[in-house]
Amino acid sequence: MRSNAKNVRLHIIGVMKTTLTRLRELKLRHLHFLVALAEERHLGRAAIAVHITQPAASRMLIDVERTFGRPLFDRGRHGVLPLPG
Repeated sequence: MRSNAKNVRLHIIGVMKTTLTRLRELKLRHLHFLVALAEERHLGRAAIAVHITQPAASRMLIDVERTFGRPLFDRGRHGVLPLPG
């Protein structure tokens, strides 16, 4: 039993270190883009607002969501909606 608890603690510490490392990868441009995306509710318009192409915006969103380990926006035919926290 003790070794199992120790393994769980080591796993949690590893996950926390990985998350902190990933959060350090975020740059101000990522945050600026996320704000624009939340305001515009449209990937193309958010890309224009932060002066990048739509494909670059799509890749940036994928990268940021990978960093957080979960989707941040619900993508649909009529735009995107921020998902609850």
